[in-house]
Amino acid sequence: MRQRLVMTITGHVQGVQFRSFSMAVAARYPVVGRVTNQSSGSVLIIAEGEDDVLRSFAGEVRLGPPRAIVKEVIIDWQVSKNTYHDFSADGV
Repeated sequence: MRQRLVMTITGHVQGVQFRSFSMAVAARYPVVGRVTNQSSGSVLIIAEGEDDVLRSFAGEVRLGPPRAIVKEVIIDWQVSKNTYHDFSADGV
């Protein structure tokens, strides 16, 4: 079943190529969505795809790139809204 995964990742996650890393991970999966830096210092990922694919994607992206220090990952599962046609990032 197609779902929407909303991830908020906190810690030292900005300025460490987290958005580029997320896009590289997304390129390996049939997911669409967006990754953005938030004013709070967190990174927000919204991804849509099949449940099992999103779970694999989330498992990889939650680790972050080498310079990141992930403190917390908050996950919210939602019904897909079919909003996105590709996976993109702001400012990348």
